[in-house]
Amino acid sequence: MENNRTTSSLAERRRPKRQGTTQARREAKQRNDSIKQALYVIIRRDADKGLSGREIQRKHNVGYRTVRAALTLDTPPPRKNYRARERTSIQHLTPDIAAILEATPDATVQDIWNQLLDQHHAEISYSALRHYLADLRGPSTRRRRNANSAHLK
Repeated sequence: MENNRTTSSLAERRRPKRQGTTQARREAKQRNDSIKQALYVIIRRDADKGLSGREIQRKHNVGYRTVRAALTLDTPPPRKNYRARERTSIQHLTPDIAAILEATPDATVQDIWNQLLDQHHAEISYSALRHYLADLRGPSTRRRRNANSAHLK
């Protein structure tokens, strides 16, 4: 009886899935880039007023490299583009996944995941498989349900 209570309380505390995180991150990056551009302008203005590098560092809470870059470059350097990491947990399963998709092209992620666990004893997370299949199949043709549209009905 105690175990059921513990399990139900853990299920209730599970964090809900966040909606639109990719778009929010993209907007945050753009906002941060514009803030950095404005900071470079302010640092140049303070340097023109005669403030020393250390005074600018203290005033704007930045390092000497940022001050030096603001004074030498017109615009902040672009963000680094990081290469996408390889999916090492799924690499050895790609032939099996391809065989499953060839046999049943309309199989759901759940069906493929269950088949991999049962027949191939694979140790792969559902989300890793879902991301791999999304990249493989392309964007979904299903209409996404908007969580905010429930009150409009």
